[in-house]
Amino acid sequence: MKQLIFIICLLLIAVFVYAFPPVVSNVVMIQSDHPCGTYEFGATIFYNLADEFGHTSYISVVISEDSGQTWTITPTLAFLSGDIRSGVHRGVNKAIYWDISNEYQRFYGHNYRAKVTVVDETPEAPIPSNFVFVDGGTFNNGTSDVTLSSFYLDKYELTQSAYSDVMLNNPSDFSNVINGPVEKINWFEAIEYCNRRSMKEGFTPCYSYSTDAHGNYGTNPNNWPEGWNTDFHNHTNVSCSWTANGYRLPTEMEWMFAAQGGNQPHNYTYSGSDDINSVAWYIENGYSGYTTHAVGGKLPNELGLYDMSGNVWELCWDNFVDGYYPPGPQTNPTGVLPSSSTYYPPYHVLRGGSCDTYAISCATSYRWRQRATDHFWNTCVGFRVCRTANEFVLVDGGTFNNGTSNVTVSPFYLAKSELTQSAFNNVMEYNPSGFTNVCNGPVESVSWCEAIKYCNQRSRLEGLTPCYSLYGSTDPETWQEWQQYPGEMPVYMPYDGYIECDWSANGYRLPTEAEWEFAARGGNHSYSTDYSGSNTINNVAWYTSNSGSKTHTVGTNGSNELGIYDMSGNVYEWCWDAEGDYPGGDITDPHGPIIWSDSSFRALRGGGWNSYDEYCKVGFRNFYNASTLVKETSYGFRLCRNAP
Repeated sequence: MKQLIFIICLLLIAVFVYAFPPVVSNVVMIQSDHPCGTYEFGATIFYNLADEFGHTSYISVVISEDSGQTWTITPTLAFLSGDIRSGVHRGVNKAIYWDISNEYQRFYGHNYRAKVTVVDETPEAPIPSNFVFVDGGTFNNGTSDVTLSSFYLDKYELTQSAYSDVMLNNPSDFSNVINGPVEKINWFEAIEYCNRRSMKEGFTPCYSYSTDAHGNYGTNPNNWPEGWNTDFHNHTNVSCSWTANGYRLPTEMEWMFAAQGGNQPHNYTYSGSDDINSVAWYIENGYSGYTTHAVGGKLPNELGLYDMSGNVWELCWDNFVDGYYPPGPQTNPTGVLPSSSTYYPPYHVLRGGSCDTYAISCATSYRWRQRATDHFWNTCVGFRVCRTANEFVLVDGGTFNNGTSNVTVSPFYLAKSELTQSAFNNVMEYNPSGFTNVCNGPVESVSWCEAIKYCNQRSRLEGLTPCYSLYGSTDPETWQEWQQYPGEMPVYMPYDGYIECDWSANGYRLPTEAEWEFAARGGNHSYSTDYSGSNTINNVAWYTSNSGSKTHTVGTNGSNELGIYDMSGNVYEWCWDAEGDYPGGDITDPHGPIIWSDSSFRALRGGGWNSYDEYCKVGFRNFYNASTLVKETSYGFRLCRNAP
């Protein structure tokens, strides 16, 4: 009988996800046999798991052999059972059974410790069908260039029925308007609605309330102090988590960008038209009758959003400063501090005009204001709700087998979706794609060289450190260009082997092949499926049998275990690595072969809309010329960034 002595270890591990994380505590590992006699010799690891929202959690365990100084031993998943991996519910005395007798390594001594880690399996917040995805971009607000990340915005102003379903009351004066917008609303009531709806649907609320005297009251309005919403000065006690997946008010710049058509603007005066009567209910169109109307009764704007001019004023998150936007380029601005307001008491922004205002107030550039406690003009103020679209997923580091070697990768961020045509065009000011009629479709017909240039250009625009350099320069405008044929797209660099990558930079880059495959397999949450997220290809991929011979809107098929979409099918995705065989032996953070040839090919992974099922498997490798002269409508890419 092998001897194994474990001392009891207590270790508290907390991985914070938004404001209310699942927490593991009281980890105890003891030598034991399996209670059902499944194995002869092993260990049981006990722990407690708390989670305020009651979500399931993904549990993993690592072992230290030097009393917790390093954690280098990962038990084989096949030899673990009990409360481990996906779907673990909260509770006390959770147990992981480890069959040590079948491990290749022998464990002797007193210095072994177990560390249990937890990842919240918060459900990917489903987006209601009446929400529009607003692809991020840059626009000018009349004073500054403003760059915004992508977000979701309700097509319609919030209706009275949607408000009363959550708040159990209807403050509206025009309650006889069928499917009419909720009105007679103030800023505090809109904030409370957003949090209560988020809680009701199981998402992380965006807003929290805190005071200097008593600290943080959390996100549940039931726990906020009496009178929190009766004094307009209290608006400074409300803060917003911009990464939370719950409902919130749009910022003023999100509202303005969407009202003007996002990346598809026609520079109309009103939202969707220069003819106000076609898009807005307002005082002068003769039929408003000083009353609100059913939402969606006029024509939408370029993004399919209704009533962003007229019907009811719409509340935004920002504090109001009269006639003032911050100077200089802005990225995701959330408004000025209350002390900057030229009005006292401070006000919040209203946009869009209403059924009892004149045309000038319905212009997409017009701004107005209201105090947080006011029911201004009684019946003309409502709101629409917004959701953050998180572009990237944090992929925790881990180890997988690529069929040849055990590969360990460090943590990194990977985009949830393939890069879209509009995102590419926003930076590069051209769209190389063949399927330009696919709404929010992936950019394609893009070469490896163009993808590299995009990464650096976007990094520079957003003030990040570019990853790629050519002859020491990270500015693609200085890179050597040549044209093989008149009228052809310039080819960047004599050959791609001269491009170097700074792996410590914080800018955008292509994933390595190892990073791509680890994420496609589901990372540390992998279910070992053939395709990314499923063994049934139709559930997760657009490929030759179901694509209809074209690409599709990104993110419309199923995701994988990490919430990443289209890693099988739609378009092949460029990776950093050059063509070459996998090296043997265990490797950490490989970057592929060094390039010395002037005719190099680069890696493509995942298959595309015109691929057979075999080519969409997570282990399939493809390579193609990096040059811009040779393109395919099934070649695109997704972005990656280093994790801090």
